[in-house]
Amino acid sequence: MIEFDFSAIRNAVVKMLTVNMGLKAGERVLFLSDVPTMNDWYAGQDFITDFSMRTLTTRAACEIAKEEFPDNTVDLYLYPSCNGHGVEIPADAAAKMLEYDVIIAITTWSISHTDARSAASAKGIRIASCGNLELNMLMPDNVIDADYQKIAAKACHIADLLTPAKEVRLVTEAGTELSFSIEGRKGLADTGFYNTPGAWGNLPGGEAYTAPVEGTANGTLVVLPHWAYGLDERMEFTIQDGCIIKIDGGGKYCDDLREHLLGAGSPHHRCNVAELGIGTNYRASKPDNVLETEKIDGTVHIGFGDNAHFGGTVSSDYHDDMVVPEPDLYLDGQLVIQRGKLLRRRKIGRA
Repeated sequence: MIEFDFSAIRNAVVKMLTVNMGLKAGERVLFLSDVPTMNDWYAGQDFITDFSMRTLTTRAACEIAKEEFPDNTVDLYLYPSCNGHGVEIPADAAAKMLEYDVIIAITTWSISHTDARSAASAKGIRIASCGNLELNMLMPDNVIDADYQKIAAKACHIADLLTPAKEVRLVTEAGTELSFSIEGRKGLADTGFYNTPGAWGNLPGGEAYTAPVEGTANGTLVVLPHWAYGLDERMEFTIQDGCIIKIDGGGKYCDDLREHLLGAGSPHHRCNVAELGIGTNYRASKPDNVLETEKIDGTVHIGFGDNAHFGGTVSSDYHDDMVVPEPDLYLDGQLVIQRGKLLRRRKIGRA
């Protein structure tokens, strides 16, 4: 029998619940996770190993929480894989979420951009959505074990820069040249602290983000090899009037993505330019796991698909982010981030 030693994640689990979630005595905690379906078992060895380990990690974290917080109800709930970020989870799992005060969702497919998550948040439930979390992230001195006061301060500052701004321009040496409007859209901060009613975000946390105005994005987005899981070749998105119209390069990764976004019968809303995000987590470094990659301090990510769950108008069964390192970011024509370094400390945009 194979046994795994999860003892090293104990401190991280305790910190998640006390520091990040602000757990109080008597509150009910749910550890939520998806499990592989029959179809998943026919996928590649790396994928199914990663998926299975994530479910085991969730179960171990739940057991640790039960031991460390005997005055709290702590439960585990599993549901079958939905095979996509932003795809709605089964009705029984969505209903189960509403019975708790705090939810730690360690899933392979993110629930962040789902009605199930929104309904739980609206009820005042505090949620950490950890889609694609890896065991190593919970190890001592890794990305979750960070100074979240420092991370939050930078995320909130950048969010404050985004709120008054009207126009965004994103440029990289690799060939990205993308512009869009964020006029009237609020800058938001994923601080890593979810200790107020209805608060939610990722763990690891650490980004500022907003929803671009639909139909305004135009240009090119270039994603470099190894900056997405399984991406071995340069990939280029052509964007027109707020939507992806062409994807070039990228090898098999791109072939699969192109079919999902642009294939016959694929709904157009998946191609929506949905998010501008800026990473602020100084401990984040892994370039091929989007949960961590998008939090890398100084990177910028562009999300596609759903944005109705954070200030936009497009609802979709899809949301995923493409991350670019060392970007130049302009707000209303002023260079704010240069090669990934924040330059300005004052508000930009409307008075």
